[in-house]
Amino acid sequence: MLFRHRDSLYDAIAAAAKDGALPADFSLPRGDQLADGIQWADGAQDGVAYYHMRRTKPADEALRLMKNAVSAASEHAFHEADRLFTALGKTARAITMADTLLTYVLEHMKQLTMLNLYAWSRRALLHSSDRECVKYGLCLLVLFKTGQSGRLKQAIRVIGLSDEFTRFACLSMRRWPDGNDEIWALAKKVHGWGRIHAVELLEPRTEAIRRWFLLDAVHNDIMSAYSALPCWQKSNAADLLKGRPTREEFTGLRDLLEALTDEEPVTGLSAIRDREAVVLRFLDTARALPLEAADYVTVRHLRDWFDESGTGAPVVKACQELLSTPDCRAAVTAALQTGEAVDLAEELGIECRPALFRLMQTDFETEYYRCKKLIDDPEYHDDVITLFRERLPLSEMRAAPTTASLGTGPDFARQNALAYILHVLKPYPLEGQDLVEAGLQCGPVRTRSAALITLQAWADIKKAPLSGWWPACAALLGRLREAEPDDGVKDRMDQLLAE
Repeated sequence: MLFRHRDSLYDAIAAAAKDGALPADFSLPRGDQLADGIQWADGAQDGVAYYHMRRTKPADEALRLMKNAVSAASEHAFHEADRLFTALGKTARAITMADTLLTYVLEHMKQLTMLNLYAWSRRALLHSSDRECVKYGLCLLVLFKTGQSGRLKQAIRVIGLSDEFTRFACLSMRRWPDGNDEIWALAKKVHGWGRIHAVELLEPRTEAIRRWFLLDAVHNDIMSAYSALPCWQKSNAADLLKGRPTREEFTGLRDLLEALTDEEPVTGLSAIRDREAVVLRFLDTARALPLEAADYVTVRHLRDWFDESGTGAPVVKACQELLSTPDCRAAVTAALQTGEAVDLAEELGIECRPALFRLMQTDFETEYYRCKKLIDDPEYHDDVITLFRERLPLSEMRAAPTTASLGTGPDFARQNALAYILHVLKPYPLEGQDLVEAGLQCGPVRTRSAALITLQAWADIKKAPLSGWWPACAALLGRLREAEPDDGVKDRMDQLLAE
């Protein structure tokens, strides 16, 4: 759900909210968010900056803009403050400058007119159409007693419904008398980066919140691993394993351990004290319960984690014993019908190809990626390519080239599916030629790049220039190059045409 860019961001969020939450397809107005050719999900740029980028001292230009912006707001020059804070946001995102900004204001309170700063911050929250301006306003509101104004509290609750602003709203909420409960209420209404930030800031002050950390908080639309460690710690999961967890509690523990084994984005299982003993207690609990396929998948991931770390031989042995049982095989076989536990099924030697192809046929838009497991099989190879031809409106997907990464709305899924099958076809020269031709003529950069990468792979296999084994495509590429706006794509075209 998109809104006109001229709307204030607060108005866009308030208008879209229903029953106290935003629709799953809500997205803030894009504005200049595609200037770098990447379509970022709401909150994603801040999430990446917060969790993956090293903290550095602000640049001199950012500090200059910040000081001038604060000064303008303090002097009630609000339009100038808007301009300067917007410029600051283009130089340094608020999530990287928040501490510096607050420290500066606190150190210069005697020289600043705080009432004007409050008024500008409230204005930015309610009326700005610039994301970073809104965030800088929210940052400054942390300095004031926002919990005493019912209208302002409600505005902060509303703006926090967007993943782009959840963290900043929570920082103000923390200063309210009932702030922790407010953060919890907000955390349950957001499901992307906003939930990840809210989980970090929420404290387990009640049994109900601790239980939420155990059963629900780790689940988000980004990656559970980001919240796994705080959820484990705040739910007292290790102590729970010392008793007799119910089946519901065991599922929560399983989901946390599953997420903890994924340490690609952030630290997980390696940060757990006495992790070998903890996991052995989990496995002891598992033996006393009827297990599902998802339980066995987690057991497999735990086995692999300890095996790869070179520690915990008893854990590896205990996991393998559970995975070798008839019950495991039966559970995994049943789960294949809905596409679950595929990797474990392959490890156990259970036939899974028919189930995977049925899933692709039944729900192509979400299951198309199963083609990677089937494309090498002669029995399914041609059927997979045909299915993509039938399900993708190739003629409708042809459009003028843009510098956007991968399209928006319904077109996003189609472009993603086409880009995926093009990469899968790299080892198969001249198979799916119509898919490649369509990819070359798509609007998004990523789809065009996928088609060109596949052509290059085919050229490498054939050890001959494109014009020698597919002259019609070489001619098409020559025509397309004239209108190509992306330098990287154009370079790939030139390489293929030059060979």
